[in-house]
Amino acid sequence: MNIVKGDIEDYARLGNSGDRRAEEPLIKALGDKKPNIRIKAVLALVNLVGTHAIETLIEAYKTETDDQVKIAIGKILKKFQKNY
Repeated sequence: MNIVKGDIEDYARLGNSGDRRAEEPLIKALGDKKPNIRIKAVLALVNLVGTHAIETLIEAYKTETDDQVKIAIGKILKKFQKNY
């Protein structure tokens, strides 16, 4: 079964796949031109790799220019901080 269907929900499917091979394309998507793609990639990356994504998200937060994406990353980082 192919989880990539060519739509925006591919990111969620990759994040839920449990397949660590999806990590690299999700990290690459953090640099996409479209803010909504970056947000989807952030959420998928956290679902896929959990706390191992923190360093990547911190770096993405530092370079992010879109306020909505920064807010999404910040919320996830705060959630992780509360859990640890």
